[in-house]
Amino acid sequence: MRTQSIKSIEALAAAVEGFGGDMLFRGQNEHFGTDMTSGLRTSIDRRGCIPPVMLKWSHYAEFMLRQIAKDPSALDRLEFVQAILQHYGWRSFYLDLSASPAVSAYFAGHRWTSRRQIQMVEDCFEDPVLAVREMASYEPFEGDGHLYVISKAALSEARIAVHDLSQLSLWIGGQPRYAFQNAWLAGPLQGDLPSSCIIGHISAPAAVFREFASKGGFANAGDLFPDRQTDPILNLLLSLPWEMIRTSGKADRGGIEFFRRALDIPEYHDEELAKHQPTDTAFFCGATVSQIVKDPTLTVRSAPSHIIFGSSDRPPEFPRVSEFVRRHKRVLFEVSELIWLPETVTARTWGKGLWVEERPDGLIQVGDLIVEHPGRQLSGFGANAMWSYEVDKTGRWTRSPREGDCPCANSWRHEAHLSALSVLEHDFTRRDHVFVRPPPRA
Repeated sequence: MRTQSIKSIEALAAAVEGFGGDMLFRGQNEHFGTDMTSGLRTSIDRRGCIPPVMLKWSHYAEFMLRQIAKDPSALDRLEFVQAILQHYGWRSFYLDLSASPAVSAYFAGHRWTSRRQIQMVEDCFEDPVLAVREMASYEPFEGDGHLYVISKAALSEARIAVHDLSQLSLWIGGQPRYAFQNAWLAGPLQGDLPSSCIIGHISAPAAVFREFASKGGFANAGDLFPDRQTDPILNLLLSLPWEMIRTSGKADRGGIEFFRRALDIPEYHDEELAKHQPTDTAFFCGATVSQIVKDPTLTVRSAPSHIIFGSSDRPPEFPRVSEFVRRHKRVLFEVSELIWLPETVTARTWGKGLWVEERPDGLIQVGDLIVEHPGRQLSGFGANAMWSYEVDKTGRWTRSPREGDCPCANSWRHEAHLSALSVLEHDFTRRDHVFVRPPPRA
């Protein structure tokens, strides 16, 4: 590894050029390496994994990308979903890099910081709520920054895959954050990136890196983090529902509840929320379908959210779930939060779990449990279009199309229901007692 300490932008430009082309770069405001290790680790390694949050981020990243990617089958590759986790506020098993030394110089010359911002707004019924957001920024600092030059050839020799995120093109228009940053990923990784892959380490005053980045077109965070009008992925992430924060400080605010986004997304554009929020903005307080259902033929059962956010590639065999549905005929498996669904995002309706019922011909059909939730109020529920299945004596489900089934050609969308049932079957297996919440009598 060539180590250089540089004091001027001219020397920095010459040093970068001296490494030649086909290199990748990473900028940091601190150097964590030792004589034995590179110190370049993934965000999962540095900060750990919180499984429930990881599942939720991964679910939404994949669901959203499948709606706007020109080639949804590309999402079968893990790195594109991980890119959303890495670039929009969570953690991944990949090391984020850039093909642009100017982009990486920006991160070498700035230090990330965040703060909580509280703003009072009104829901669509003019009821006040307190919206809590994480506002993030990159601030100049005094001291040295660090730019690492990473060889693609050395990564290949070390059998570490690299992924050019520009290959994930979107039909919807606009440009996502990773395109602005000319971003690549290396990995998946466990532990430090091998030192043999790093052919250069340049240290320089942070001010020199900032000047180099500015000359390359990256003078401020907006040059790297486009707003939601430009970035379609950010726009979708910011369309998630708001969830009430349980806090003892409620009384200090005159009974007004605090809410945060369903995913804690750092926001780089300090724009105020609209004072009067539209009907398709949900502020979820914990209401349940079981509180409003009147139909005595419906059975509502509480289910954990991980049946939706998790995934399973097991065969579609659900003997316990099947027996439960045969016994109760029409079952709503209700989770404890609102779920963003691609087809209902602008219709003030949200997912709330699964609707499973036995048809008169003995088939079982499954779809999403849908709720209407303008503002803070859960006002109605129903099901979206379902798919029908034959269920044999072992509980194995086989697709059996029938008139009235959902006509969409998006098999992946419906396979997600089977994945949820597989997770639910596992949950049934672990429980000695199945808690059923019957509907109130009319």
